[in-house]
Amino acid sequence: MSVGGRREPADATTDGPGDRNNVIGAAIDALGIPDIVTGIVKDRPAPVDLITGSAVEAADEDVLRVLSFIRFIRTPTALVTEARLGCGVDDGFPIHFHTDWQISIIERGTGWVIHHGREIETPAGTMFVMPPLEPHANRSPKTGVAYRNCLLSAAFMDGVARDLAGCPAAHLRLPILVTDPRGHGRISALHRALGDGRSRLGLDCRVLDACQWLIRQSGPHPLPSAIRSSSRLARVREFLLDVPTANVSLAELAAMADLSSFRFARLFKASFGMAPHAFQVQVRVERAKRDIRDGLALAEAALRAGFADQSHLHRHFRRIVGITPGQFQAEMGKNVQDHRV
Repeated sequence: MSVGGRREPADATTDGPGDRNNVIGAAIDALGIPDIVTGIVKDRPAPVDLITGSAVEAADEDVLRVLSFIRFIRTPTALVTEARLGCGVDDGFPIHFHTDWQISIIERGTGWVIHHGREIETPAGTMFVMPPLEPHANRSPKTGVAYRNCLLSAAFMDGVARDLAGCPAAHLRLPILVTDPRGHGRISALHRALGDGRSRLGLDCRVLDACQWLIRQSGPHPLPSAIRSSSRLARVREFLLDVPTANVSLAELAAMADLSSFRFARLFKASFGMAPHAFQVQVRVERAKRDIRDGLALAEAALRAGFADQSHLHRHFRRIVGITPGQFQAEMGKNVQDHRV
């Protein structure tokens, strides 16, 4: 039954088919969706709101442990190309990259980011920064980690870096883990402002402030991948970025770099952290995500990105992004529904 647009809580003591789903639904109602993520923190018997830290009333503690959760937010400013709120529970994301600057702030719990073979702990109150195209993976514990994530325009970051440091942002070494509480508060405030109806000008000024703060944390040292990658390998990477639909062979890519197939595959992975095919799949998912955000139908987005069909897109999109293309489409269209995954 719906009351004022919300389901009435189910009776947690009843028995019968579907009662488990009713109990979970009642618990979700108690949390105040869409902005709440819940979970049981280690050594604490009561469910806790992982975003605010406050205790919440759950219909059934045996059913309600931690809800894996991803919510995408349609951003009103082009300077933030993507924003999400999420909670990971005993899972993670496989090795992947983003085409813009990623900033993830940890609100509750502790997670890990795996970068160049190093596992970095990211506790609550910290954040981690990933440059464009930098491969990394993420892992979350059974007790859950709640985070806010946003992608800042790579072109805008480059412009700010040139003004402040006299070089592209890619030539700066930003710390992966940032523990400064002022920086955490600045990025958290930016993320929260994305959904509260503020003016585009006000948001753009917040983004500029965030970019300037980040760049001031850096040193003028090339990133590891920038040091290792040759111009020939970079040329192949640019081809894969520019033409994701290309049905190209390993030998053809190797010929672009004037290398044997074996040597090319080994050097490409050593330079960019991913095998050539994995890199191509990631680029295709990013292209499909952009087209879906722009309103393209799922089947058309799959073909334009280079996937054989919609099911092929679905499989890779779910693995890399964490939700299905259809769920992402609903987020971009309505921006009101939370997805438990």
